[in-house]
Amino acid sequence: LAEQIRSKRQPLPDEDLAGEMYEMMTQKVALKGFEQYEISNFAKAGFQAKHNNKYWLCEPVFGFGVSAHSFDGVDKRWSNERDTNAYVSLIENGESPIAETNNLSEKQLSSEFAFLNLRLAKGLNLYEFDKKFDINLMEKYADELKRFEELGLIETSKDFLRLTQKGFVYSNEVFAVFV
Repeated sequence: LAEQIRSKRQPLPDEDLAGEMYEMMTQKVALKGFEQYEISNFAKAGFQAKHNNKYWLCEPVFGFGVSAHSFDGVDKRWSNERDTNAYVSLIENGESPIAETNNLSEKQLSSEFAFLNLRLAKGLNLYEFDKKFDINLMEKYADELKRFEELGLIETSKDFLRLTQKGFVYSNEVFAVFV
């Protein structure tokens, strides 16, 4: 679909229509017994993708092969060579296939932790965030979060900040605050 949109064979869906289609889809899959556990992931109880959850929870992920990406769960990301022939040559010569390494700053880490956890239906554990980064998110972003709450995009309960169903549709608006 992305290629068809880029090549103008398909038009980019209207944002309002895409939002309506998303809401309709979430209702239909719920009727079939699927639970939404992340913005774009649904599963029957007990069958959530453990692999995907590692991304949203900022846990270590190790990728192997051409163009694979990894994260140490602390502050370092790396990716392998994208070109298959170059990758094979490196491996055959006993060399590392790692093409790029990024050390993330504390700001990048806290930003990613906030918006990736907000992708989850359960939301972001505010206590955990404060403990990990020594930042009170509700105080630091008080004005923005108040506006999002008034717009019906977020809600808080106990120690969690989460997107509402409407918030899932407009999640990029919320995530932009943390980036």
